[in-house]
This record gives sequence, structure tokens and C-alpha cells, in this order.
Amino acid sequence: MTPTTQQNSPALLGGTTDVADLDAPQNPQPIMNLFVWNCRGSNNAEFRRQFRSLLNNYKPALVALLETCIHDHTVFKNDFNFSHMEQVESQGISGGIVLLWNADLVLVDELTMTTQEVHCMVQVLPNPTKRLLFSIYANNSVHSRSLLWHNLKCVYDSYKGPWLVGGDFNEVIRQNEKFGGNPINNSRVDAFAKCLNYCNLLHLGFKGSRYTWTNKRRNGNIIIERLDRILAKSDSLQIYPETVAPPGPAA
Repeated sequence: MTPTTQQNSPALLGGTTDVADLDAPQNPQPIMNLFVWNCRGSNNAEFRRQFRSLLNNYKPALVALLETCIHDHTVFKNDFNFSHMEQVESQGISGGIVLLWNADLVLVDELTMTTQEVHCMVQVLPNPTKRLLFSIYANNSVHSRSLLWHNLKCVYDSYKGPWLVGGDFNEVIRQNEKFGGNPINNSRVDAFAKCLNYCNLLHLGFKGSRYTWTNKRRNGNIIIERLDRILAKSDSLQIYPETVAPPGPAA
């Protein structure tokens, strides 16, 4: 029996994220809508249709697109009316990350980008409080992912404020996050779990199917896994009460 997966749904992360002003609870709390989407290719009409629909539904101030598979993302900034953009160019036809935002709603600074991660400080205007946002696109290489886990630990050691992490970690956390194919690799899962525990990062939940990736094969060869997730430091959970990972991939 093959588990049910959501049909015709992008592997979207995010949704509506409430960013509360904890220092001034008597004032209206500023709201930031954002999403992180592993779009798995963006140079096609279907991506544009889905992206436009997501923008219309969520009206985000900030968007991170992962695995865009293109070299230059300027067209997204112009065509979809964002004021600012930072990008990691694709490596040939793989990879590619772009961060898009509107500066009248959110201030983004202290931005650092690698092929696996984008991290920045985000300030929801007019709130003066800044919060750390990480967008993850983990490499297929186990060695590269180990460097990413190390980087996350270093950030945890040096930063003590609110921290939201979302994206494609390219690793499951337990056996029930994978269906089909070979059994999970316990050493890889253990390394990922130890990283999350060290950083005190907790899952913020999801809607619909637990699986976010599929190899799209049939005849008993299908593999589906939960590779995408949203996490936050345990002491930041009250800041993000509506953050979830919506339904997973089309099978």
C-alpha cells in the first residue's frame, strides 16, 4: 500500500508567521507573512502560475525560493514586484537560492549566503526587534551536509535570540518519514538529530501528508520522504504560533 500524498501541491514551507513584539505587548503586534519554497526548478510556466497563486494567497513580505535551477533571479524581483533581492547562483542546472522581500514591510540585513544556506536578520517594521531567519537547501553530499550541521551549531553557540529555520534538509529524522527504497541510514539520521538537539530546534508541525519529496516512480519503485521542515528554538515557539509546513508533494 502506498501512502497518500497531496496532489498538485508545491513542496511549500512556511505560511503565515506571526512575529510578536514581546517588549511591548500592549501595542498591536506587527505581522510578517513569509514562505520558504523548494520549488525544484523555476524556469517554466507552471512555476510562475503556482508562485503567483502563493503570492496572492499569502501576500508575503519575504520569500525564499530554493533549488531554482537558474543562474540569475532578477526576473523574479521585477516580474513579481519585490523591491530587493539577494541570490545564490545555480551550479549548472542544479541548486540556486533567491531571497526576495519588500523593504517597506521588512528590513533584511547581516545577510550571509552559501550554496546550502541563507541566513539574515529580519526586522518587521516598525518593530525595532530583529530576529534570525535561516533558509536551508542541504546538499546531496553527506560531507557537505555535515559542514551544514556544524555551521548551525556554530550559530547556536554565538546567537541567543529568536531563530526560525526552514527549508530542504535532505535528510529524514526517523524511519516513518520515509516510505520505499532502502532503510534509513542510522548514522546520518543520528548526525542530523544530534545537530537539532544541540541547537535546541523543535519542529513547528505540518498540514496534510508527512512526505514532501517523491521520486515520482510507479510499479512498486516509489520512494517518498519528509525532507522539508520548519524549526524554531524552543524559547522562540511563542513567537511563531501559526507557522506550519503545508501539504507535501504531488506523487
